[in-house]
Amino acid sequence: MRVVLASSSPRRINLLKKIIPSFDVVSPEAKEVLSASFPPDYLVKKNAFRKAWSVQNRIKDFQLLIISADTLIYTKDGQIFGKPENRKEAVSYLQLLSNTVHYVATGVAMFYRQKEKKEWIVFTEITTITFHRLDPKKILDYVDRYQPFDKAGAYGIQELPDGFVKERLGSLDNVIGLPTEKITHEISLMMLNMKQC
Repeated sequence: MRVVLASSSPRRINLLKKIIPSFDVVSPEAKEVLSASFPPDYLVKKNAFRKAWSVQNRIKDFQLLIISADTLIYTKDGQIFGKPENRKEAVSYLQLLSNTVHYVATGVAMFYRQKEKKEWIVFTEITTITFHRLDPKKILDYVDRYQPFDKAGAYGIQELPDGFVKERLGSLDNVIGLPTEKITHEISLMMLNMKQC
């Protein structure tokens, strides 16, 4: 079976390698939707589905598994934090997240094809993060050192210095960009269902 990751993100590639040693990487041809009109947990599923759909249309293998994902950060009041466009916005994001609870939502779309049988699995995994009150200088130092402009919420949890994260509830891999535990579970169920057909 050919496995395809519909993402060119180095973080997602490394995470998927933890559970699937060999797979192909195909960049999706789908523009991410970022709109306050949709709940964040729905929005990431919508984006993940659009990415996987754009890839499955281009691949004709009879045995195929495509995995795609989309991650957003949001607060209790529904404020959404995507990828910052520049240094100023990155600093602003971290200032707003300082001393607050926020949620990291990763939507995952999995498309499985075996000859004529097709199956879609789409879900959202949510991890809760609480930040300490962040020192303005630490924020500037972090942004200048890591330039987190390709990361939702303007941070990568795996590179944050001590003193940023107060508490995490849920999957760490999910915060990095791919909930490997949930994906492993869904693949097992999918394979079991296929064997019973």
